[in-house]
Amino acid sequence: MPQFYAEILRSPGPHDNSFRLLASNDPSSTTIGWAKDIGVTISNDGDILTFSGSSPGLGVTYFPSPASPSTTTYPYLIVRAKQANPGTLAIAVFNSGATMNLSITLASTWQTFTVPLTTGRTVSSILFGNQSVAGNIQLHYAYLCGNTPLQLSQRDVISGSVTRSSLGTDHSELRLNNYRGKFFSSTNAWAFGDHLHVYGGEMEHQEPIQPNDEMVVTSRGFGIALQEAVVENQPAAAPIYTNGTPLSIINDFIDNHVNNATKNGVAIPSNSN
Repeated sequence: MPQFYAEILRSPGPHDNSFRLLASNDPSSTTIGWAKDIGVTISNDGDILTFSGSSPGLGVTYFPSPASPSTTTYPYLIVRAKQANPGTLAIAVFNSGATMNLSITLASTWQTFTVPLTTGRTVSSILFGNQSVAGNIQLHYAYLCGNTPLQLSQRDVISGSVTRSSLGTDHSELRLNNYRGKFFSSTNAWAFGDHLHVYGGEMEHQEPIQPNDEMVVTSRGFGIALQEAVVENQPAAAPIYTNGTPLSIINDFIDNHVNNATKNGVAIPSNSN
């Protein structure tokens, strides 16, 4: 059966996993928040960025937001990618010092790459440039993180559920085998605000043979959080929602409570339509 695979991206900073322009609801595959150079073909379905035709010094460029993140705070570039024709992809990280010229070797199946960065720098942009073999390259995400990803396998999971929704928010919950405090150790510890990605596969229910020590990791979209949260944002002198429209109420909640400027150091304006 397909191997179960999930990962937790720990201490996430600036990242992009939709490749859309901020504050844009344009569904067009050509509406992309990344820059592309001459000769490069690029498209985006809101989940996967596909590009080809990159060459030395030319490719697609990601500009982290908020700008100028520190590589001391976020010393790892985490990328999930694949290429139909396996080859090497050059990555140039432009920063306050000398350019970091890095590379990853892509396979025809999805892989998560952890690329260490030189600390003590501030990042201005990241160029995914020269490809050693022609063909389409696909990116699922690019993250700057404060820690390496934690990969979860069949052995780690007691049971779990994942719900996909085309009209709402996805939800997942995994019960993890915390044998000998595995997920409390500095190597494997995760925290509130880390990002859980579940990629599928199958697993056997392990309840009968697992020890009693367990942990539960839950991932919920902001839509569910909005339904269950009570926001204390009603000053007596001038109640903010007295004449507010549903759109203004939701945008206020998202901007000031879900994606406020200090949440994980990443500010994401709400989309208006």
